[in-house]
Amino acid sequence: MSVMTQPPQVSIGLPVYNGEAFIAEAIETLLSQTFQDIEILVSDNASTDDTADVVRHFVDRDARVRYIRQASNLGAAANFNAAFAESRGRYFKWAAHDDYVTDDFIQRCVEVLDADERVVLVYANALDVDRHGRQIGPVYDTATDMCGDAEDSVERFHHFVLENHSCISIFGLIRRDILARTPLIDRYVGSDRVLLAELALHGQLVKLPEFMMYHREYEGRSTRTRPDLQDRIGWFDPERAGCRTFPHWRLLRAYAAAAFRAGIDMRTVLRCHVEILRWIRWVNWRLLGPDLTYYLRS
Repeated sequence: MSVMTQPPQVSIGLPVYNGEAFIAEAIETLLSQTFQDIEILVSDNASTDDTADVVRHFVDRDARVRYIRQASNLGAAANFNAAFAESRGRYFKWAAHDDYVTDDFIQRCVEVLDADERVVLVYANALDVDRHGRQIGPVYDTATDMCGDAEDSVERFHHFVLENHSCISIFGLIRRDILARTPLIDRYVGSDRVLLAELALHGQLVKLPEFMMYHREYEGRSTRTRPDLQDRIGWFDPERAGCRTFPHWRLLRAYAAAAFRAGIDMRTVLRCHVEILRWIRWVNWRLLGPDLTYYLRS
């Protein structure tokens, strides 16, 4: 078995917890990419099933696969970020253990990123599939359809904050140096939405028109097992399970902080904050109050 010495161009972080049913297919599709200069970093969040045995089979077979096992369950946010921390590539992609991509996905994304420095993230149209891989239908994603590649950063920010979208683009290929300037996946519900909005302030998010991403929609998904936002915080951060989280107020604060953190001029920051006020007025003013009354009733 050969040993990798030079950093690869693409790093793929694959966080997993009890993923024995699907992770082999996910890894196979990544190893089968037409673009071969990759590393796959599997961060196992102390799985209690046979995930470790499945992954070690690939580690023994291909030097591009690395296995990191956490001593205890860190929560999804920390485990996603642990995979990023181990990465070395110029470009980075998170991969869900139960999703998969076409064999030319990485190649196509690299070509776009190499050709245009304005682009910070590339992904593709996606299809929902069931646990057996049978197609259900397209994944909705209005924000980048409308203006993910707009020239104006505030226009991009507007749509990632206000439009209803699936966050499927979080599994695209991202410039690692730009991603490193953000808090990555933070320890609160909806932090992937905030991350995408912050990336949109750094550059364009481009969607390839072909269906190249396959998103597993089944009863075991985290959003299915924890449909209530107040309960879902334990999936992101076990130490805060049962805590008062005020999820919509947390999003409000995070969007505001993202605008300041992006390194843009104050006029652009203020324009972003106008969009956040629109978010309150158009989308979430009915939800900020219930965040507070939820605990008064409990």
